[in-house]
Amino acid sequence: MFIAIKTDDGKIKGKISFYCRVLHVSRQAFNKYLKTKDAPWKYQALADAMLDICSEDECNDTFPAKELFIVSCKKLVLITNQSVSLMALPKLIKKPGNQMI
Repeated sequence: MFIAIKTDDGKIKGKISFYCRVLHVSRQAFNKYLKTKDAPWKYQALADAMLDICSEDECNDTFPAKELFIVSCKKLVLITNQSVSLMALPKLIKKPGNQMI
C-alpha cells in the first residue's frame, strides 16, 4: 500500500521499481495489488449475514453462537463453491462434546 500511495496507484512510473526494490516487493505482486484492490471481498455476504444475526438481538443479552455457526458454515459452502453437499454438512458440524447439531 505504501508503494501505491507514493506512486499515485501506479501512475508515476519512474519510482515503482525503486520502491519495489527497497521494500523487497516484486513488480508482479505490486501489479496484482493494483488489479485486485477495488475487487469486493469474497466473504462479504457471509459477514453481512453474521451482522444481521447479531443485530436481531436488541438487548444484546444472548449471544447467538449456534445460529452464527450454522449460517457461517452454510454460507461458506455456498460462497466457496466446494463440492461439499449440504447433506454432508451435518457430519462436519459438531458441537463441543461430540453432539450433532
